[in-house]
Amino acid sequence: PVPAHEAEDMLSAPETPLSAYASKGRLWVRMVLLRYLFRLNRRTAAALRLRQVRADLGLDTPFIAWHVRLHVQDELRLGRAPALLRHLEAVRLMAALYNLSTVFVATDDADVAERAAALCPELAFRWYGGFNRSKLQECGGKTNDCWLEGRLARGEVDANHMTNGWLVDVKLLSYGHVFVGQWGSNLSRLAYLLAVDRRRSLLPFISLDGPWRFSHLPMGLFA
Repeated sequence: PVPAHEAEDMLSAPETPLSAYASKGRLWVRMVLLRYLFRLNRRTAAALRLRQVRADLGLDTPFIAWHVRLHVQDELRLGRAPALLRHLEAVRLMAALYNLSTVFVATDDADVAERAAALCPELAFRWYGGFNRSKLQECGGKTNDCWLEGRLARGEVDANHMTNGWLVDVKLLSYGHVFVGQWGSNLSRLAYLLAVDRRRSLLPFISLDGPWRFSHLPMGLFA
């Protein structure tokens, strides 16, 4: 990854391609770059069937986009992984504020959606079932054992299956009308930027673990 100070230099230095857009800010620049990077080729689009999945899940009407991760070892070690009940408080608040009853959930826990549905029967929770999330719950107790990159390198998960499932989650989150997630997560930030680009405006959001930031910072800074 490019260090934060170098990314800023790319926007301000006159000889860089991005410098012409410095006045628009880093949020805009990243949004436009992600629009380009997340274009799907025909083969991938056919494999994901996003339009059909959206229709099957009933996500053609306004809904809450909810990203919840419960098994990130760094956050668990620091005692700062937001609990499911805290997430659901935020989801309920968004539902009340914006008169929404459908929630699409992207998560690293295979049981979250069903648990949420039991705790909040007034809301309709939807999730993508074509993705085996059980591997995301496995962690050997050391941070390096938990990172998806390491699991892929060790052959513990199928790269194609994982990538396709991840893309479906991110793409579906980007169709949401309000957002509940965790800005400490790359997935939450990616999905939100794609949503802003799609709607051409900022979406109401609640972050459970800290403020927006452009580079990774220790979660302890936001305690």
